[in-house]
Amino acid sequence: DEKTNNSISCIILIISTIVSLSFFYYLSRTNDIMEVYYNTFSRLFSILFGTCIAFIHYKVNINIVPIIKKFNIPIFISYIVILVLICFFASSQSPFYAIYMIIVTLISVRLIEYSTIHNSSRRDPNFIIKKFSDITYEIYLVQYPIIFFMQDYMNINILKIFLIFIFAFILHIILNYDFNNKAIIIFRFISLFIVVITGSIIVFTEKNYTSDMEELKTLLNENEKITENNNNNILFDSNNNVLLENNNENETPINEEQAEIDYAQIDEIVRNLPIVGIGDSVLLGAYDGLHEKFPNGYFDGKVSRSIKGGKEVITELKNKGKLSNIIVLALANNGDYSTKKNDELMELIGEDAEIFWINAVNADDPEFNEKFKEYCKNHSNLHIIDWENISKGHQEYFYADGIHLKGDGIYAYADAVYDAIYNYYISIKR
Repeated sequence: DEKTNNSISCIILIISTIVSLSFFYYLSRTNDIMEVYYNTFSRLFSILFGTCIAFIHYKVNINIVPIIKKFNIPIFISYIVILVLICFFASSQSPFYAIYMIIVTLISVRLIEYSTIHNSSRRDPNFIIKKFSDITYEIYLVQYPIIFFMQDYMNINILKIFLIFIFAFILHIILNYDFNNKAIIIFRFISLFIVVITGSIIVFTEKNYTSDMEELKTLLNENEKITENNNNNILFDSNNNVLLENNNENETPINEEQAEIDYAQIDEIVRNLPIVGIGDSVLLGAYDGLHEKFPNGYFDGKVSRSIKGGKEVITELKNKGKLSNIIVLALANNGDYSTKKNDELMELIGEDAEIFWINAVNADDPEFNEKFKEYCKNHSNLHIIDWENISKGHQEYFYADGIHLKGDGIYAYADAVYDAIYNYYISIKR
């Protein structure tokens, strides 16, 4: 019968949710959390949780809420407190971060549930719960635009949250209140007028960056082919013999007996270094400038590469005996800061190599640069190239995304790398 079929469907749905949840947790233990977050299949459990509860309520007709109705207020308050604590105090570096994400999903599902199953009167304390729950969809609609438009003007999260709630309530009133009420009709008309005018101004005044992004895409594709070909020529000769090996032998030694610093000698040393540069699409896009500064350099850039991807390249080069003792890394743009991954990276490279770390502009993790700066204090062979400050105020260096380089930005980036290594060699001489 229909009830049996619904029960079977519900069981299948619950099993699917458990499988998806297990897959998510497994990936979170073995992969970068950002990769897990954006993986469709690993995040499927978020939708399935809500679907399960809806199916139980409306198809199987099991309503658990009346059983605990008298505890609604303390339970709701507990949910809010837990959410606030997680949002403000849960670190992405925590080994329990995946657990936090699961808890937030479960609580979110329950809060949405409140708005669909409660029919509280104004005198009922649950009325407050329902009113907050009623605006969850509106919160979903307004939260990203507010965060996006306020990112350059306000970095205080509590104020952003306040604005999100205010605009969510306004939108809820516009969409749901009695249309026959004259005040609501006028309010809707004014709100609609403001939205249309504001939207029109933004649309007609905003620059179209399509061609800019297409140019960037073409540049990255071309550089990927060029670097692959040039890197093979650097690593191997015509007989497929390894060239980039025992790199210290290829370096021009500094004459320690000279009383005065021979700047020309140091310049020659730096320019002829067989350095290894590993990074993301920013480094890939800057290949022309880097190759001009370091014609013997090996540069490997890839779109969306994180520290995990950088470790894979370093491992491959190290196993083949091709890892230089001067290494340039540009791995700060993609993914969250992780002390654990940094430690793994440093251990893999070893203490004998000098590492020049290029920090990021507009990274996924806005606190990455500051956290990594603190991390560097414990590693004497780790040097930061402060590209964020060097490029500050130079909008002409970047494409529309404010991350990838073009024109003078490519050569300024290469100069920053050269200057850091050059100054290091000067410090050795001194």
